[in-house]
Amino acid sequence: MLYEVVTWSAAADKDGKHQDRKAVGMKVMVLGKDGKWHTAAQVWNVAP
Repeated sequence: MLYEVVTWSAAADKDGKHQDRKAVGMKVMVLGKDGKWHTAAQVWNVAP
């Protein structure tokens, strides 16, 4: 099993207004019998 915790951000201009977006997320992966990693759970949310 492995897990990944991420934070990300993006910025863009829309209609002349600057907008910032931030989010956090987590993914849990398990190694399958086929030797490949498979996502077991994934969650993300917009950061406050």
